[in-house]
Amino acid sequence: MNHKPSGPAGREPELPEELAERLDQAWDALEDGEVEDALAEAEALKEETQGHPETLLLLGAALLEVGEPEDALKELERVQGRVSDEVLWAFYAAGAYFELTRFGEAEDLLREMIAAEPEEPSGHYALGEVLEHLDRRDDAQDCLRRAHELDPENYALPMRLTLAAFQEVITEASASLPDELRSHLENIPVVVQDLPGEEALDPSLGTTVSPGVLGLFVGRSMREESVFETPDTPRTIYVYQRNLERTCRSHDELVDEIATTFYHELGHYLGLDEDDLEERDLN
Repeated sequence: MNHKPSGPAGREPELPEELAERLDQAWDALEDGEVEDALAEAEALKEETQGHPETLLLLGAALLEVGEPEDALKELERVQGRVSDEVLWAFYAAGAYFELTRFGEAEDLLREMIAAEPEEPSGHYALGEVLEHLDRRDDAQDCLRRAHELDPENYALPMRLTLAAFQEVITEASASLPDELRSHLENIPVVVQDLPGEEALDPSLGTTVSPGVLGLFVGRSMREESVFETPDTPRTIYVYQRNLERTCRSHDELVDEIATTFYHELGHYLGLDEDDLEERDLN
């Protein structure tokens, strides 16, 4: 969606022209994927403006993009009802709720957003993702389809495979591994799930990740485990079918992404870092 706030700031004083221009440039940086630059500028603007609501909205958005949903929500809740673009605020606040697995609250905000701007596809798409996690699959598909109708270029309909076809992709990916890597699969199960469950989203297990994660390895890697120790958590590779299907625009892209995700999680089991994964063409 358009990340720049629009409209008057209500009761809040307007920013001076120079600061408003810097704020716009920071939103542009966020839109262009320069997240760290946007975050740094948001923090600077927060200090320089003594916490003007428009700068806190940007800060919350940037914190969410760098994977800090709790901190993002704190900033966003401080400015609820005080920013020029409440729809934009709702989008990011709902995103923070989603990342924190507070799906009901995310749904409420997204429905308010859609009521205010029914032609904005990002709200429909985000609601579809939330509803999948609430196990309301038919409603979720309707929302994803509506986002596609409004903006087919940027919101593709999710690719769908049967579970058997999905697992076959992983089997073929396994067969293409070098012998030295394929032999390790005898020691670790590869589990396909629709969406992340307790193994990913339960904070008490120490593995909390985004509900939108594509794959996950749980347990100790081979490098971490002593030969004299018994693993405290069964080592398992999880691959999340519906999250993967939602990210891909074609069958070929989906097949590639399934294999890439599987290889990446296998690399984590082997104790490889990101450089090792790249060297072995597993990321």
